[in-house]
Amino acid sequence: MRSPIWIEPGGESDAKRLAPPTSRPVSRRALAPSPVSCCISAGTALCGVFAGDWLKVHGAAHRAWWLWAAGTAATAVGLLWNRALPINKNLWTSSYALFSAGVAAQVLAICHWTIDVKRWRGWSRPFAAFGRNPLAAYFLSVGIDAVLARWNVPGSVSLKAWLYRSAFLSWLRPCCGNEAAALGYAVAYVALWGVVVMWMQRRRVFIGI
Repeated sequence: MRSPIWIEPGGESDAKRLAPPTSRPVSRRALAPSPVSCCISAGTALCGVFAGDWLKVHGAAHRAWWLWAAGTAATAVGLLWNRALPINKNLWTSSYALFSAGVAAQVLAICHWTIDVKRWRGWSRPFAAFGRNPLAAYFLSVGIDAVLARWNVPGSVSLKAWLYRSAFLSWLRPCCGNEAAALGYAVAYVALWGVVVMWMQRRRVFIGI
């Protein structure tokens, strides 16, 4: 059984989405993250540590291309593995770990090549603002998302679902499909918080531990 890797913001739960159409509903408790998924997520983090160590060698600019190639291979394996074990972020399946680590490695390799090797840094300012205030960006975005998901509007639907359907699904689904609509919502939400963290950086407001 295959499962789509997108889900409508404010829509069905992962438990319902992963259940086969002809089966009984699967409880969220049955699909709760297990110790195995926790170990897999730790492995994903270690991939980032190894990638950073790999790039720290002075004068080894060619290593960015090797990292990009490794990331491409991991992404391909993750997509193939998705046919047997669906990619799912909430459960942090092994296919998701491979896919996400591969994509992250490719992006890291490209950023290292353009910023550290070629010194093309002007375009990276919004991303640097996220890096200066990661805790603020994370906790504020998650908190506001929770408020939007719990704030109901007339029609017994959450404000998050209403915004998604009105601003993205209504015009993106007819031409590009549900996946494009979900992606558009996610990109717009990240861009919104990008504006916030850039404003915080200009005001010299930094939140850390």
